[in-house]
Amino acid sequence: MALLLCSAVAACSATSGWIQAIGSDPVILVHTGGDTGAVGIESRLAYHAASKCVVLQAGDGINIPIWPPGTEPIVVDGRRGVDVKGVGSFLDGDRVQLGGNAADEKMVPSDADVRRCTGLPGRQKLIVVGQVRR
Repeated sequence: MALLLCSAVAACSATSGWIQAIGSDPVILVHTGGDTGAVGIESRLAYHAASKCVVLQAGDGINIPIWPPGTEPIVVDGRRGVDVKGVGSFLDGDRVQLGGNAADEKMVPSDADVRRCTGLPGRQKLIVVGQVRR
């Protein structure tokens, strides 16, 4: 099993306020911490090939997760996903249970690396993730 982790070096992350875009393929968004609430969300992780972003399937559209600090983008046997610190790995197609809240669109920085994921067609919500479970 091949496992790749993108380390937090300048080539792999772009910082813009409270959100960082981390990785190049896949790209994930990670927040800097703080209270995120605990609304329960069950979803399926998906890989959006055109943008290279990891997203959550939501009916006919997608939600964009903003993962907790310490989360890293991964590739395992060609499947893209995330490794959530203290919880484990989730790959394209895996079910995931999240606790979090929707982010206010006005709070999202205009940084191009962040907008690469937040500006996707069919996007419904930005979810600031605080808790992750299987």
